[in-house]
Amino acid sequence: MKIYGDLNSGNCLKLKYAADHLRLDYQWIAVDISRGETRSSEYLRINPFGQVPAVKFEDGRCLGQSNAILRHLVAERFSIADICLLPYTRLAAEGGFSLDARPRVREWIKRCEQQLGLPSAVDPAGGDAG
Repeated sequence: MKIYGDLNSGNCLKLKYAADHLRLDYQWIAVDISRGETRSSEYLRINPFGQVPAVKFEDGRCLGQSNAILRHLVAERFSIADICLLPYTRLAAEGGFSLDARPRVREWIKRCEQQLGLPSAVDPAGGDAG
């Protein structure tokens, strides 16, 4: 896997940090934003939007957008942040805080609960379980 990025970009750094933490086998390809390297025809074949970071996988597929790349690389692995936030977030209703307006948070809680084998604290149809 090749990761294209600029070490002066926070979005690139978070991807590099995650890849290092996960001990992924990758090659870092430095792309200098300030010199316009993201607008070269060579780079635009990797990321047509001309943004960093981007990843090129062994099978030739390319992916841009730091959060999309992180989601792909991390998949269903837990992070320290998940472990720290889950106990309080999944019981938000007990503190009088509704997650009804935050469907993605609800999806995240459900994924974490399934991975850990926990009973659901969030009603998937909306509203809080319990």
